[in-house]
Amino acid sequence: MPAPQEVEAEDKDLPLREDIRLLGRILGDTVREQAGAAVFDTVQSIRQNAVRFHRDEDAAARRELAARAVAADRQVGATQIGGRMPLRSAPTP
Repeated sequence: MPAPQEVEAEDKDLPLREDIRLLGRILGDTVREQAGAAVFDTVQSIRQNAVRFHRDEDAAARRELAARAVAADRQVGATQIGGRMPLRSAPTP
């Protein structure tokens, strides 16, 4: 049986966790609608690997995250070399 302080902390954080889950679902739905299922699946995979790496220090999850980062860097670099900027540049003061 959990100690009274643990139950109290769990109860206190429950509304926040529910809000976070709701916002995550809304964000996921928006990404799927605006960018498509493939982008949503990529984001989900990155998110799940990040959680696994953070919580469990999962080496396979870390390797997957690193591989995706390298691939994204190459894709952005190739796009920039092709004359298009995929991301907005920050305004210069």
